[in-house]
Parts: sequence; structure tokens; C-alpha cells
Amino acid sequence: MTLAGLTLALHDFQAAPGVERKMAEMRGIIADAYLERLRDDDFVGVQNYARMLIGAEGIMHPGSDVEVNQMGEEIYPEALGGTVRHAAAVSGCPD
Repeated sequence: MTLAGLTLALHDFQAAPGVERKMAEMRGIIADAYLERLRDDDFVGVQNYARMLIGAEGIMHPGSDVEVNQMGEEIYPEALGGTVRHAAAVSGCPD
């Protein structure tokens, strides 16, 4: 049996108060466009290392008091759960 799917490196997109629509638009371009194309596939793999906070001006960079990875992204272990749930909801994988 052959399975078809894709593994994506995704962020947990989170909105600052009042910019949920902007966050959804950005997530749609950056992540959902790929996830939607997986709807008929057997699986979606998720790699997640950070969250992406979206504010009125766009991506909010972590403050100096936040632990960051080598790319300057906030280390946020809870991001994995949110990312997996969103990937499953948009892609329908697993069904």
C-alpha cells in the first residue's frame, strides 16, 4: 500500500487582541494554502518549533525577555498542540 501526504513546517499562528482577521489572512497565505491541498491525501506531517504572534503591523517579534531559537523565533512548546489541531481541521487528515 502506498500512502500520499506531505510534511510541513508550520507555526502556531496567534493573534493579538483585535487582529484575528489579519492573522487568519496571513495564516491562509503562509499555511492554509498548502493544508487545503492535502484534503484528499492520507496524512499530513507537522513540524512545529514556534508560534507566530500577529499584531496590527504584522509579525510581532519576541521581546528580549523571551527565549528564542537560532532563527529568533520564540520557543513555545504549547505551539505544537495548536498547530496540529489546526492542520487536522484544515486538511481533514486524518479523516
